[in-house]
Amino acid sequence: MIFGVKRMSVDKDMKDRWDKLGKALGFKTRKLKRHEEKGTLIDAIWWDDLGGKLIDEKLWIPAVAIEVEATPNRKPYKADILGFNTLKPLIGIIHMVKSKIGKGFEAVQKSVQGYIDTEAQCRVIIFTDDDLERLEKKSENSKTRIGNRFHQPKGNSNAEKLNQPKR
Repeated sequence: MIFGVKRMSVDKDMKDRWDKLGKALGFKTRKLKRHEEKGTLIDAIWWDDLGGKLIDEKLWIPAVAIEVEATPNRKPYKADILGFNTLKPLIGIIHMVKSKIGKGFEAVQKSVQGYIDTEAQCRVIIFTDDDLERLEKKSENSKTRIGNRFHQPKGNSNAEKLNQPKR
């Protein structure tokens, strides 16, 4: 029972981090989302609404679907791939929580990669905690760069120059 509670909190923490990262990157996000039409239950989905042009949520494109797994049991991974095949996101991510899977991590990872290679109908990538941390850092760095790169002080835009009367 205690293990189940602890595992659930680890999963929730990871799902929250994926949700936060998706929002930071500009996606519409949903945690533990059941796709209404297909019945697929996914831990986190990053949706693309084409910058607000797709005003009905039913039209949103599933860009990234994320499943967080903290078990050495291989059955949930197959179910994850089936869920991705049903939802058809542009990218499926299986986040394997290495610290909870334990000593057999490499063997489980190899099996999961085999399932991906033979059964996945969309692009599926295995991520670990280190990969998630790397993405979070890249996200923070890119926000800083983008903010500085595209910021123009008032009065210096080309649009304002074009609208000024000729002298």
